[in-house]
Amino acid sequence: MKTETEKTVSWCCPSGLETEELEYPEFDPLQMNRFVARDPYLRMMFQDLQQKGHAAELALEVLFNANVLEDSAMTREYNSYFLPKEDNSNDENNSIGAKISPPKRNECLSSKP
Repeated sequence: MKTETEKTVSWCCPSGLETEELEYPEFDPLQMNRFVARDPYLRMMFQDLQQKGHAAELALEVLFNANVLEDSAMTREYNSYFLPKEDNSNDENNSIGAKISPPKRNECLSSKP
């Protein structure tokens, strides 16, 4: 029989989500750069931070801390931009602070980045 605490945790967190949803992603500037390149809000905030004189990597980390951490939907989206280290070489947003431009119209409509 479950204790009162176990019942509360099961009620608050659907089965299987306790460990998956509560883990924090690690900041990766290249991965965040890919995410910023595809998201209009993050792109606008990134450009604003750079106009205020912040370095590209610092701006990406600020956006990561403010928007990705503690937000399960943003965390899932951020994780979708993960590429193994050996696959990063052909990415157009591979360098930190690369010119971030809006995606092409057909890229916005695709389900995968």
